[in-house]
Amino acid sequence: MADDAPPTDLLDYLADSLGDPPPRRILLVAEDDAALTSRIRERVPDANCLILPPGDMDDAHVGEQAFELGIVADLVESRPARTAAQALGRLRDIYTHRFWLIVNPTAAWTNADLIGYGLKRAGRFGDWRLYRFNIHDYKDVPDWLNSRYWANPERWGQERW
Repeated sequence: MADDAPPTDLLDYLADSLGDPPPRRILLVAEDDAALTSRIRERVPDANCLILPPGDMDDAHVGEQAFELGIVADLVESRPARTAAQALGRLRDIYTHRFWLIVNPTAAWTNADLIGYGLKRAGRFGDWRLYRFNIHDYKDVPDWLNSRYWANPERWGQERW
């Protein structure tokens, strides 16, 4: 990363959280971070890893096929707020179904800013923060969203809407 490397316990946590089986396609977005990339390559040697600096994260560099996992560092610290926000949206909506975001202590982004993009706080490692996004669990299903309350053919004609 630009200033400091993330703490070892954060890297260990990421390496242990890759899942079983581990992902085959990984997008690593970081400013020349040998510690992060080597740890991931060590844990998943057969994975197809695309390593990009945050400034190169666009359709031309990423390609069309979605990644199984993204690990992102130096994005919210090194990019203007608008550019970082657009990159988070592209990660969430286009490039990957789940990703981890490592937030450096120097970042001005707050917990509320990141939760607004659908991320969940995954942990704190010293002054470093880790957030995650997974399309499969980013939103809890509300109780009313079921056929008992609406779109139920058995209730047609019984309610006036």
